[in-house]
Amino acid sequence: MINDKEHPCLKRLDADCFKHDPEFFKRAFALRLLFLLTRGLLSRLLPQMPEGLIPPIIDPDDNPIPPIYIPPWTPGPIGGIGGISPPGQEIEITITASTADGYIYSDELTWTAARNNPALPGISITRTRHNLAMSGYKQIGRYYVRRSFLYFDLSSLPTGKKIVNAIVGVVGYSNALTQVSIQKGTQGEPLETSDWNAFSGSPFSILTWQKYVDPDLNTNLFELDGPGRSYIRQKLGTTAKFCMREYTKDYLNVEPTSSPFMNGMHYANNATAALRPYITIIYK
Repeated sequence: MINDKEHPCLKRLDADCFKHDPEFFKRAFALRLLFLLTRGLLSRLLPQMPEGLIPPIIDPDDNPIPPIYIPPWTPGPIGGIGGISPPGQEIEITITASTADGYIYSDELTWTAARNNPALPGISITRTRHNLAMSGYKQIGRYYVRRSFLYFDLSSLPTGKKIVNAIVGVVGYSNALTQVSIQKGTQGEPLETSDWNAFSGSPFSILTWQKYVDPDLNTNLFELDGPGRSYIRQKLGTTAKFCMREYTKDYLNVEPTSSPFMNGMHYANNATAALRPYITIIYK
């Protein structure tokens, strides 16, 4: 039996290794290909064997597999230092919302005016967070509605790709009392009061709202439906826009009789990166 320190396959997979043990060579070479083709391991610096993966053995004494990278390559971190993705490879990317995001609000004597055509809507595109970001409520004889608008710059993404999944993440703030919907936004950039009704179509997703409670972010994750994913595909290479609304009163057009229909959120101007809205897209 050859000592493991003298084994022809110890240092590299070459002709001597194949001549000595063709079966071992083929199995080790297949494992090397697995490294090259496995998602997330595409790198000129080949990683070491993942923990828990059972390697082929060198001899009956169960000596471990030798390194299967060839000098001068050395084991390195997983990452995109090079390599070519296999055809159909799924790519995941996360993009933070643009600081152009913000909200528009109304304050009227009637629900119809407050929801549909406020006389003097207000606006903010600089807030870092707000406790009434998506709301529809009545208070002291007046009606209030607030809608939030998001922007995501997708100009870096290639067009024509299939969208496997798309999730918009928003961290809540202070109030989390009802449901919130997200739908296609048609607002301009920058956001203006004339964008009050700048949205179209049915919701891409509806959530029962959660708020940030230290130390848990409790991020609200809008997983976009089929039409939502189609919308993202249309917007690859440009800007995707969304409108978020209080669902039970504002979106459904149900006049509130009391005031607890309020939900807060953090915006992209927040100094803490983890609190900013984002979109995660998987495409291929």
